Amino acid sequence: MVMAQPFTTASPVVASFDWTDIQSGTGTDTFLLHQTETSAGLDYHLSPNTVYSSALSISINAVSGALAKHSDIDYDLTEYQISQELEGVGQLEIPIAYEITNAAGTGSFYMICKLRKWDGTSETEIASVQSETISSTGGVTGETVWSMPITIPYTHFAVGDVLRLTIELWATSDGAEDIYLAYGIDPINRAVVYHTKTMQTSISKLSVPFKLNL
Repeated sequence: MVMAQPFTTASPVVASFDWTDIQSGTGTDTFLLHQTETSAGLDYHLSPNTVYSSALSISINAVSGALAKHSDIDYDLTEYQISQELEGVGQLEIPIAYEITNAAGTGSFYMICKLRKWDGTSETEIASVQSETISSTGGVTGETVWSMPITIPYTHFAVGDVLRLTIELWATSDGAEDIYLAYGIDPINRAVVYHTKTMQTSISKLSVPFKLNL
């Protein structure tokens, strides 16, 4: 005899949040930047998983001249399968290695990070943050991790919407200097040596706050 299954309205998914999340009414999602490569070309992603990236870093090489944008890459999360509400202060952690060549001129560079919503047709900018500017006269090399808070206003993501992080690299030189700059995009954290400097980590992270539906 087959017994009838009892009817229940309980969700089959059990969410777990810590007390701080419950008090504030927000949680945090952390995503890692990485690249994939297929016969169709290169794609750039945000992922909650620790996966291998087909490239360990993104770089600009031998940049000289007026201030200009030399790299502009979109990193996309997969489409939201349930609606989501973002609001609060997020965090970006981007490791870099750089060299401004040892010459008589002056050079400088910085990074701009933008959060956007992509609905498959149009792109809406949500928030942005600019890194410090690193400048030198006479040359410098170094490595660091740019840790940048980013304030996200209330933004509703519907089913099918995509969270996008855009990273731009801007640089200028008077021509007597060349600028070399790279940032890491490897969730596995393989070593990146760029112009004699080893990155402190090759993992780039984006953490975003979202409102809990408790």
